[in-house]
Order: sequence, then structure tokens, then C-alpha cells
Amino acid sequence: MDPKDKTKPHDITKRIKYQSKLPGARYIDPGTEQVTFEHLSDTDYLLLRRKRIIKPAAAAVSKPTAKKEG
Repeated sequence: MDPKDKTKPHDITKRIKYQSKLPGARYIDPGTEQVTFEHLSDTDYLLLRRKRIIKPAAAAVSKPTAKKEG
């Protein structure tokens, strides 16, 4: 596991209780937003990944640009 993985956005596949750096906690439903998990320990982060509760967000695919000549 690359430590930088936790700082990238993740898709949520199951409803989770999210505790961020801000005080308090909230629930995040699947498909509503993408969050990072840099505040979690490596063990907790890997557990969420293994249980498929979170997954790294799909990278944006760049489309080739068509050049118009004329």
C-alpha cells in the first residue's frame, strides 16, 4: 500500500460513519461524495479496503482531442 493512497478521493460502497479532522461525525451514503482517509491508521484503512467498503475513485480518463484541419 502506498501511503499516498489515503490522501486521494475514495468512492464509498456502503454507508459509513465518517470522522474527519473537524469535531463530530456524520454518515456518508454510497455515491453521494468522495472523501479521503488520511486521518485513519494504516490498519483501519486496509480493513475498509479489504471489506470493500471504500475503493479508490476512478481516475478521470482524458479523451484524445481531434484536430480539425482545413
